[in-house]
Amino acid sequence: MRVISKVVLAIFFACMAFMLHGCGCDTEEYAKCILTMTGNSCTSTSKCANDNSCCDETYGGAKLKDSIATICASTPGTNSCA
Repeated sequence: MRVISKVVLAIFFACMAFMLHGCGCDTEEYAKCILTMTGNSCTSTSKCANDNSCCDETYGGAKLKDSIATICASTPGTNSCA
């Protein structure tokens, strides 16, 4: 019975590792998106951040979603990080 529980536990941890792999901000894809964005600054910037899971990242001591909110205040559009 102990062997079976160890095997089940090992499978559980392996599945968790596969599920968590790749979580978080994809900074390379976010940077590519920002460089190629078109249209409204607020909508494009927030869409890039949201699509690459970067809204909650901190850069230079400030959360990206706060910086995007500032952009959206000056150039209205759809804020995907709000």
